[in-house]
Amino acid sequence: MDGLADNAPVHADVHLLSHKAGVVLWEVWLPAPPQSFDAVRWITWLDPDDVRTQMKKIESGSFTPADIDLFQDLQWAYAKKLVGRPSIESADVTEIPDYVWPKPPCKDMGKRRDNDYKNAPEAH
Repeated sequence: MDGLADNAPVHADVHLLSHKAGVVLWEVWLPAPPQSFDAVRWITWLDPDDVRTQMKKIESGSFTPADIDLFQDLQWAYAKKLVGRPSIESADVTEIPDYVWPKPPCKDMGKRRDNDYKNAPEAH
């Protein structure tokens, strides 16, 4: 594929995570072993033109508080659009029946604990 960095992946698992406090995060999982990552390609794919244009205006340093609000509104609208449709419409999925996951390059760090209490009732 033209324009890709050497050994850049051509697929990844991409998740949009949002917290009830308003934090939104794109999580991108790439196939192991570690390899080069063409961030520009993924940002271009993940952010629509209107979000990217507003981001460039803010990064230029020539913006108003209203521009920040518009940027946030555009991001929320795009996030709602993505989660409001079937996820298969937001990705290209290719089955690779003979694919074998490589052994992890790092040692096992044990069971993850960060989600153990995610469904616990809130304390009042």
